[in-house]
Amino acid sequence: MPMYLATSDVPEKEKSLSSILDPAIFDNKSVLVDESLGQNCDFLLMELCNIYKYSIFQFNDSGTHMRALLSRWGVLATVNSIYDSAYSNEEIIDDVYTQKQLGYHQMAKLNIYRSGTASVKDYYKYDLIVKIDNLMSGCSNEIDGTIRIFQRDTVYFNIKYKILLDKIVYYN
Repeated sequence: MPMYLATSDVPEKEKSLSSILDPAIFDNKSVLVDESLGQNCDFLLMELCNIYKYSIFQFNDSGTHMRALLSRWGVLATVNSIYDSAYSNEEIIDDVYTQKQLGYHQMAKLNIYRSGTASVKDYYKYDLIVKIDNLMSGCSNEIDGTIRIFQRDTVYFNIKYKILLDKIVYYN
């Protein structure tokens, strides 16, 4: 049975995240990254660590998985975890929901909400929202999902992405 792609799912020219994203967009802003159910934002964390040289603090994991992922893709970044150290102003907090459940209330430059745990109420605590979503049309062989970067009423970027074995490609 042939698979038909919606016209909006057909990708344009492949690009890297650093060629699409203006680095100044994150300057002096608190950012919420909202990962939808069915998506995994590890690829975005890895890309941002590579571009901006961010470090990660994980509240939901020992850091082993993220260190292995970063190593596999050749990204140099520091990953600390609640299991082996205290939070020390890392630029990314991974899993704010778990952080709150444990009674912590730190805010970093990038604050990751896993598995759809961010609410619209949470959006108002941050300057910029990065929403990682499934495709509206369902599934596609060409695109894995979309990344929308917005600030309440202004959408800055609406990017489609595809994770391949050896690279991650973006389409705007």
